[in-house]
Amino acid sequence: MEDVCRRLDEMIVHYFDTLDKLMEERERLQTFLTEGYYKLSKARYSMGNKAVGSLQYDTHNMKAMATITVSKPSQNNGCVFEVERKKAAKVKKSQPSKESNIYSPTSQSHESPEVRRRRKKKEEDDNDTPVIQMQELDLHDENDENTAPDPLLWFGVLVPPTLRQGQSSFIQAIEVVCSITNLQNELERSRLQCKYLMERKQELMKESTESEKVENEKSPDNSEDK
Repeated sequence: MEDVCRRLDEMIVHYFDTLDKLMEERERLQTFLTEGYYKLSKARYSMGNKAVGSLQYDTHNMKAMATITVSKPSQNNGCVFEVERKKAAKVKKSQPSKESNIYSPTSQSHESPEVRRRRKKKEEDDNDTPVIQMQELDLHDENDENTAPDPLLWFGVLVPPTLRQGQSSFIQAIEVVCSITNLQNELERSRLQCKYLMERKQELMKESTESEKVENEKSPDNSEDK
């Protein structure tokens, strides 16, 4: 009886401690989501309403940077949710190249000397001021399973700090969501354990009452015999 009461007291304390942690995590989640949406709205204001939206999503190469793993429930513990994150792929830039105009001898033979002089002068000017071609960005190496393309690159290479801060807030929000899920599972296990111990305590109290009643019924008989 005393052991059951002690376990019940410990479980009730654990239940309220878990409930307190759960409320704190929910407040953190609300803070991260509020800050993330606020930073996102500031980035959209600075870059333009159409510059930050679903039109910039790379639907062909989209890959999740965070995945949720669920462990198998054990006898004492239930399922545990964990976040596994992949590293952002590094941006690979191609080597810059100069534009070059190649003309065949046959096409130049039909040109007048004046046109040739103009074209030669133009080629010399082009050589003095080379035109750098647009550098192609390789956002993700398909052979590397431990990396994923950074979603910020969908909106450009030089994104405003507010957009990066908003991404950080949403990343932290995912971590908090998993923590809330684990705390809710722990809270439910504590509740069921408290219910079981309470029922066990009532059974023991009932047995103790019945035994005392039987002893009281026997005691008058014993006194009369004497």
